[in-house]
Amino acid sequence: MLKNFFFYSFISGSTVLASTIVSYILIEFYEINYNLTFVKTFLIFGYLNYYLNSKFNFRQKISIKKFIRYLFNITFTFIFVLSAVNLLVYFLENMSNLLIVLFFAGMSSLLNFSLNYFFVFKKNNN
Repeated sequence: MLKNFFFYSFISGSTVLASTIVSYILIEFYEINYNLTFVKTFLIFGYLNYYLNSKFNFRQKISIKKFIRYLFNITFTFIFVLSAVNLLVYFLENMSNLLIVLFFAGMSSLLNFSLNYFFVFKKNNN
């Protein structure tokens, strides 16, 4: 389990770091709305994270049932954290784009790890 935790953290951390960098570039330099940016990075890096963790970390076949469960978890996390970001932006008008992206990435990471580890990748979840 410790080995899985280490590799899950490494894979997820790598995809979150890549997603954070891409999000920041799209928001800061291309001035794309942060809601649209987070949707794009959510879909691209969410699938990449599931695929890499399934194949290389937990050595499980990609199954439709687990993938749907995974999508549900990341969708819930995405909506919850995006709502929190919008509330923060509304109430704290002077938040920097970097702080917005870091908050989104950090909160998403913690919630996604918890949900996916216990409800998707545990061996007794078929």
